[in-house]
Amino acid sequence: MSDDRRVTISVGIPVCNGAKTIARAIESIQKQTFKNISVIISNNASTDDTRKICLQKINGDARFLYTEHSTNIEALLNFKSIFRYVTTDYFVFLAADDYWEPEFLELNLKNLIENETAVASVSKIFYDSLNKENKYDLDGGYPIKGDIFTRLKKYFEHPLDNSRFYSLFKSEVIKKSFEKAHHSHAWDWYIMAMTLCHGEHLRVDRYLMHREITENYKYHESVIVDNKNHFSGLLFPIWPMSFYFLKEAPLLLKFKIFPALIKLNIEKHMEFIAYKSQMRHFLCNSYCKFLYRLFR
Repeated sequence: MSDDRRVTISVGIPVCNGAKTIARAIESIQKQTFKNISVIISNNASTDDTRKICLQKINGDARFLYTEHSTNIEALLNFKSIFRYVTTDYFVFLAADDYWEPEFLELNLKNLIENETAVASVSKIFYDSLNKENKYDLDGGYPIKGDIFTRLKKYFEHPLDNSRFYSLFKSEVIKKSFEKAHHSHAWDWYIMAMTLCHGEHLRVDRYLMHREITENYKYHESVIVDNKNHFSGLLFPIWPMSFYFLKEAPLLLKFKIFPALIKLNIEKHMEFIAYKSQMRHFLCNSYCKFLYRLFR
């Protein structure tokens, strides 16, 4: 598909201390076959060389706008801040540690233009393992179609890794979905559920995005940080997110989707408790081994 000059895509890159990977992300944007883009980089008070690398990579490319915060703000607020610069019909986030194959924007835009009921489109996604020798497809961007209840039920039954957050969206939908988002664990799930209230999610059947696998221990850490002001959220990590979604959902939909949300909350509660137990066991064993080596 050749560029249609009536269509422009905005790309948002929220970043904090992304010096190791931000150049690769920017380069993957510059290599896109669809060229009619505007890119907003929002640097969340990085303390590494993120600023220097960004300015070097975008030097002379007028499609890029670099912005930064003088002090660190919540991740959600950094994502939201990008929308003040977005005036295009289509929008997509690119994480600083992810990157695209050259046809990512072109084929996902084609998908959306050809399917009026859709509000989002993403490709299949490779997850790079930590040792870089293997790649995994965690399928968090699987397509979701049907009426609003069917879409939300399917999503809350299987949110998986939520890679759909990095879909190409109709701008008005993703902007509106961010408006009442609250900072809590899995706030990105809330936003994806809100987009599904507006339409379907599609997928291009090719591997056009690469993401990094996050270390397991970061899940436990993120729950504590994200839900520090929610006692219930430390027992049921996604309850605050569920509450905020039910608060915004239409009355009839609240009752229909409630069972799926309760089941998901129980699953995540058990997963969190099990992980805490594993961490305690690991730390205890490590401490005992340390003492043994110290005093033997």
